[in-house]
Amino acid sequence: MVQETEASLQSTLAGLLAQQVGGFPLELATPAQLEELAQLVATNDLLHYATATRGAAQLLPLEIDEEEFVQRHLEQLLWVEHRQALWRSGRIHSAETVGCQLNVEGREHVDATEGHPTVLITPMMLAYEDALWMTHSLGASREVALYGEDVFEEGSFSRVAQLLGLTNVSLVGASPSSARVVLRILRRGGTFLTYPDFVYRGHKVQHSRLFGIKWPFSSSFIALCANPGNMLLPCYFRREANEITSVFAEPVQIPPREKDADRRWVMHLVAATVARLLEEMILANPTQWLLLLTLVAKAEQRAE
Repeated sequence: MVQETEASLQSTLAGLLAQQVGGFPLELATPAQLEELAQLVATNDLLHYATATRGAAQLLPLEIDEEEFVQRHLEQLLWVEHRQALWRSGRIHSAETVGCQLNVEGREHVDATEGHPTVLITPMMLAYEDALWMTHSLGASREVALYGEDVFEEGSFSRVAQLLGLTNVSLVGASPSSARVVLRILRRGGTFLTYPDFVYRGHKVQHSRLFGIKWPFSSSFIALCANPGNMLLPCYFRREANEITSVFAEPVQIPPREKDADRRWVMHLVAATVARLLEEMILANPTQWLLLLTLVAKAEQRAE
């Protein structure tokens, strides 16, 4: 069993980057500087990042080159911090200045969900702002409910929504009124977006197994997914430099519920389905999963 490592996540790496590039603002860091810092962190095992990443990689049923795996994962963490800094500094001020290219694989699976209540199942691989941009780039033909725990206070959603003209996206929280908004959008064939691979401390959880580990999912999220007729649409991302590919897979439709069905058993089955979909997508691109270190490090994203 891999010993849990006390490792911080992306914010600590952002601080490291600020120190190592000689006072450069994070948004000005070049790809070469990001690569150089990732190599420095990996080689010197700063803050035990390399140790934690190797430990997490050992839990995945993959044959990998550990050193390359560590380097690529650290580069992804730093790239995401770089992207967040670009958005928050105001250097990205319109859809035309985003600086990324989006490709789509499996659009036929998106089309198959048209007219159906759809819940996107996606592991965390992008900065929040880039995820919003992805939503914008896929088109404004459907209503979207986007759950955001911290973005109300930060004002991130309102800034990006104004820049991109996200008229079809509604930001929702944990209140009963927000839940009603989500259900209304889904009944109209809309889409619900959140990151299902973590749940913050203090929320009710539904456990399943992820890579053999007892893993908490939001009980509210699993209950929402479990509504008959919902389509669970898997999607993960693959990045090369600033070119991002959204990869969609065949959706899973929740069948009608039998009269005598045990609600707890239904929740168990749906949570297991969500976990299976997440595992498949993470294994398709493990080094770019931002929550990789939560497999071996205590983190609030695991409700700890």
